[in-house]
Amino acid sequence: MILVSGASGLIGSALMRFLTTDNEVTGFSSQAGGRNIVQCDVRNFDELKKVFLRYRPDIVIHLAGNKNLKECQDNSARCHEVNVLGTSNIARLSNHIGACLIYVSSDYVFDGKNGRYCAKCYRSPQQVYGRTKLAAEDIVTSYGGIICRTSGVYDLGPRRSTFLQFVLRELQHNRRLDLWVDLFNSPTYLPDFCAGLARLIKFKTPGIYHLCGPDRISRFSFGVQIANAFGLDTALLNARSGQDEEPLRPLDLSLDSGDTTRLLGSQMNSVATALRILSSKDYT
Repeated sequence: MILVSGASGLIGSALMRFLTTDNEVTGFSSQAGGRNIVQCDVRNFDELKKVFLRYRPDIVIHLAGNKNLKECQDNSARCHEVNVLGTSNIARLSNHIGACLIYVSSDYVFDGKNGRYCAKCYRSPQQVYGRTKLAAEDIVTSYGGIICRTSGVYDLGPRRSTFLQFVLRELQHNRRLDLWVDLFNSPTYLPDFCAGLARLIKFKTPGIYHLCGPDRISRFSFGVQIANAFGLDTALLNARSGQDEEPLRPLDLSLDSGDTTRLLGSQMNSVATALRILSSKDYT
C-alpha cells in the first residue's frame, strides 16, 4: 500500500494515476478529494494518525506543502506549519508504522550562486520557502527517509498550473510575455518524474536523489523552445532580468542528476525531446 500526501496537486494527481497501475494507492489532501483521495490536513497530527492507522501504508510519498514563494515570504509562520510541522507529523507516523518515507523536495534549498548542484552540495536557501524545505529534509533524514529533489515540473493536460501551460496560453492569445533570461533551473517532464520515482521506490535506499531533467535552461530559452515546438510567435517573447522580482529568486538552481540517472539506469527527456512529444499529442 502506497499513501500519497498532496494527492490533489499537480505532481500528486499524476503520481496517483501512474502508480495505481501496479500498486494499491490511496492519497490525501487538505482539499476535498476525488477517487481514492481522503481529506486530511498534514498539520493536524490526530487527524493524520487516523489516516495512517486506517491504511497502514508500506510506502509514504510526501508531496503536500505550500509552494507559493510570495505566500511563504509574507506568512512565514503558516509556511513553517505546513512545510515543517506537517513533514514532522508525516515522518513520525511513517516511523511509527514502519513505512518507507519518500519526501519530494526542491531546488530552492540551494542559494543559486553556482548551479549544477549535486545531491551532496552545501545547502544555503535564500528564501523562507527554501529554508522550510531544508528543515523538512533534515527531519526526513533523521528518520532514515528518502529525499527526492526536483525542479520546474511541467506537462500538458487538465491542470493549468505549469510554466509550459502559462506560456502557451499567453502566446495563443497573442499576448507579449516577459521571461527571465538570467534565472536557470532544470525543467522536469512530469511523466518522466513519475516513472523515475516509481523506480526509486523499488530501491528503498535512504539518501538524497535529484530527479529532474538534464538541462540547465533559462525561462526565456524555455519559452522560445515552447513557441518553436508549437508553431507560435517567438517575437512575442521579451528577455528580461529576474533580479527585480520580489521576493528575490536565486540565479541558478540547475541540478546535477547524474548519480540518480546512473542508479535508475535511464535519463529523463530533455526539454527539446519532451516538447516534441507534447506537441505531437492532441489535448483538445
